[in-house]
Amino acid sequence: MLRSARDGFVGIVIGVAGGIVAGILLSPKRRASSDEPAVAEEVAAAGAGPSWMRNRGRDASGLMPDEKITDQVRTELERQGKASPRVDVTTVDGVVYLRGREPDAVRADGIVAVAHDIPGVTDVIDEIKREA
Repeated sequence: MLRSARDGFVGIVIGVAGGIVAGILLSPKRRASSDEPAVAEEVAAAGAGPSWMRNRGRDASGLMPDEKITDQVRTELERQGKASPRVDVTTVDGVVYLRGREPDAVRADGIVAVAHDIPGVTDVIDEIKREA
């Protein structure tokens, strides 16, 4: 009886430790805090390090590159009168994701075209559901 209780306790400890390690290894890459800008600038200038460190630099407006692209897409959509409150714009590593619903298929295609034309966009993932 004592041995099975001990084995059960050891199993629980190993399971918890494994869960913590898996959580750390599988979690999204952490962003550097504001007290680490010098390291980020050095890494970005050297073109070294993982992409999440290279793309951390903020521009003069205070936006990170992906935030700037998202802002530019939204601004251009509004300027052209194609903005839709039902379509969400998100940018990750230069890839623009368009998600939501748009009843007008022509308008949805126009939204995708605008996103393609923004400087810095490497790809556009069209996940807009066209409602007929």
